[in-house]
Amino acid sequence: MNALRVGVIGLGFGAAVHVPGWRAVADVEVVAIAGARPERARETAARLGIPHGDASAEALLARDLDAVSVAVPPGAAEPIVTRALARGLAVLTEKPLAADLPAAERLAALARGRTTAVDFQLPDLATFAAFKTFVESDAFGALRRVHLVWLS
Repeated sequence: MNALRVGVIGLGFGAAVHVPGWRAVADVEVVAIAGARPERARETAARLGIPHGDASAEALLARDLDAVSVAVPPGAAEPIVTRALARGLAVLTEKPLAADLPAAERLAALARGRTTAVDFQLPDLATFAAFKTFVESDAFGALRRVHLVWLS
């Protein structure tokens, strides 16, 4: 069986979290990493032992890949995820999915029926668990909408 060929877009969280995460999975090979700064992309690839450090998401998406991880700011994610889905790649992206609700809805529509995931690692934090318990308690009756502002 051939290894799943993955590209990671994002030199911060992508390099620090996505790359080791993918490497912990059997039969996965991280073959490229990309970022907005070409020299940093090359340095990061060399430091992490990744074959290719690409100067842009477009360059990475032109490679022979099976999947892509996207760890970029929300405003930059929509065009990258759109291009990745158009290429037929499986996509793992960070939360928030997009800069606003209409963009997130567009991506959700494009992703329907495809292999995609949005990474959200924090639901087990005590604060989120307490909030979930509170929302489910019906303390305010049946909720129609919840707006959460998370400041850290």
